[in-house]
Amino acid sequence: MVTLKGSIVKQKNVSVDGHGVAYWEANSNEPESVILLHGLGGDHRGLIEFSSYFPSLRVIIPDLPGWGLSEPLDKTHDVKDYVSFLDQFSKQLGLTNFYLVGHSFGGAVALKYTKTYPQKIKKVALLNPVLENSGTISWVFGRGYFNLAALLPDKLCHFLLSNKLIVYVSDMVVMTPERKEYRKKILTQDYRNYKNANTRAMKEGFRALDNLDMEDFSIDIGKDVYFLVGDKDKLQSPKYNEKLERIFANSLVKFVPGGHLLPLEDPELAGSNVSRFIAGEA
Repeated sequence: MVTLKGSIVKQKNVSVDGHGVAYWEANSNEPESVILLHGLGGDHRGLIEFSSYFPSLRVIIPDLPGWGLSEPLDKTHDVKDYVSFLDQFSKQLGLTNFYLVGHSFGGAVALKYTKTYPQKIKKVALLNPVLENSGTISWVFGRGYFNLAALLPDKLCHFLLSNKLIVYVSDMVVMTPERKEYRKKILTQDYRNYKNANTRAMKEGFRALDNLDMEDFSIDIGKDVYFLVGDKDKLQSPKYNEKLERIFANSLVKFVPGGHLLPLEDPELAGSNVSRFIAGEA
């Protein structure tokens, strides 16, 4: 249990297709709900502080299957099967029409879910969504290391992907120098996240990221889709951002100071912007 700004965030558990899923909930008595989805390599903890900016909504933050305290899927840990999971998860919680927010890989899942089930979503907000291989130097080196690890037996693969040095280097690449006070907290979280992650979920998730195509995510629900992008995101190139603005020209695309870990490094900036969008003030 965590208390933030007067809101109590409680851990709860539910079974989805026979598999245990852990999620965290605040403001349980509010009539409207928002689901927050973390990115690859994360869990609910990275969105707890961010979640405090939605005091008038029932906030639900699941650990995606294979990460945190949630059991892995029987299926592939890719966007399509995470969308299927999210549909079953929302039904288990009795949600029929809700707000959806996703960060990084969670943004891809959130956007694909919205495209698949538009009638179930009030509005969707994407924080630095990863929708395809951007071709940046950071991406190329990361892909090379992953491809090496994926060739090895599971135990050795897990060791290489969760190695403290590698997690440290990866985080240092995507963190922004201006937010030094959050570095230790994020690193501590990520050491634990990768150590506890399911090996297959890591391998399949990273592979899924590398095979995404932004064109597959295009949807036509206009101003109910909001992109909040850190202007110093090293995983997204200028060409990526230009394509994002072109494909989603009918949606709201806003660039703000920050890097890829925007909701973790600057939860106030991210939370206040998304809450204004949900309230119709963006």
